Amino acid sequence: MSEAATSLNSLGLLALPFIGQRNDHQDALGAGLGVTEYAPEGKASEEIAALWGWISERLIVESNDHGQAALKTAC
Repeated sequence: MSEAATSLNSLGLLALPFIGQRNDHQDALGAGLGVTEYAPEGKASEEIAALWGWISERLIVESNDHGQAALKTAC
């Protein structure tokens, strides 16, 4: 991991896992599909699913943080 990636990761600003440049991405694009549709059992699909999981976790945390802040403001 590069120094910049390490710094961003320590701040929680780097999306993990990394998405590799895989043939399935290009082949799916050429077929007009998402990689999870094109090769659902492939490594590229696994990486995309993991990325969406990472995003989902952060959205839930952000949503909860905003909800808690709203409750504190209302009281």
